[in-house]
Amino acid sequence: MRRALVCLLMVAVPVGGAVLPAGTAGAQGGQSPTCNAAIDVWWPAQHRAWAKSIVWREARNQPAAANRRSSARGCFQLLQSLHAGRYNKFRGWGCSPAKWSNADCNALAALDLFRQAGKTPWRVTRYTR
Repeated sequence: MRRALVCLLMVAVPVGGAVLPAGTAGAQGGQSPTCNAAIDVWWPAQHRAWAKSIVWREARNQPAAANRRSSARGCFQLLQSLHAGRYNKFRGWGCSPAKWSNADCNALAALDLFRQAGKTPWRVTRYTR
């Protein structure tokens, strides 16, 4: 009796159809100039409006936004102290924690967090003193 060996290969394919060439960062060989452009490439259509509202609130659509009081960086203001490893998942595409200001790398890392935790990391909580 013969046994069949089945190999499954998981390949990350961007929603917008663009593919990052190995060793480069950015959609179709270039870099998305704004957070919104990166969202249009990488995020599922049904979540893009929400994601764009977050990058407006957090970074005013500027990929190089940096919080002076914390390690929050990039479009989605991901805390480098907590989420640096998310960039490493896309290292083959040129992303790394040092590329936090690259809109595509930040959008991919944020999408990874969104798929794991939903909208909760960006939830605004009101508190009183």
